[in-house]
Amino acid sequence: VEKRREAKKGQGLKAIKAEPKATPIGAEKAFGHQDFAEEAALSSELDVVLLLDSSGSMRRTDPQRLRDQATKLFSRFLTTQDRVALYQFDSQPKLLHDLSFVDPSTISSIDQELQTINNDGHFTDLELPLQMALTMMLERARENALKCVVLLSDGVMDPHPSRGTREQVTKDLFTNVL
Repeated sequence: VEKRREAKKGQGLKAIKAEPKATPIGAEKAFGHQDFAEEAALSSELDVVLLLDSSGSMRRTDPQRLRDQATKLFSRFLTTQDRVALYQFDSQPKLLHDLSFVDPSTISSIDQELQTINNDGHFTDLELPLQMALTMMLERARENALKCVVLLSDGVMDPHPSRGTREQVTKDLFTNVL
């Protein structure tokens, strides 16, 4: 494990700063469990930002609120060496739980925050929460931790008209953020 950490040491966050348009892990192919498992084997620590869509379209696409159950399940697989943050978003992201180490009170806090999320947002802007998550990772993630952003959404980009058209904001997301 130590050899893998040493080999990985110069790549993590510093590589992202040196190359602002870094290619996400698995971008050249369909990203899946195997890709994550390979990266996770290089680190025993995770820094995770969970992004939950709270737009009105989620009433139709996730009426049973499966994203809440997925978040609860995911958080229970984290260890005390991991850190997690939670955002909800519609037209704007809102931080519900700041990046902190996982312990029973963190899990309880996330569970309680999930109950406060409603689906009344009028727009869905995927770019802004992803920008916030990536900024948090660049500024606050630990160097040796595997950095993860988990987006739970119906994936339908529907930004506020003041931000531009769906196509413009989506293009900006892929060219400038991801």
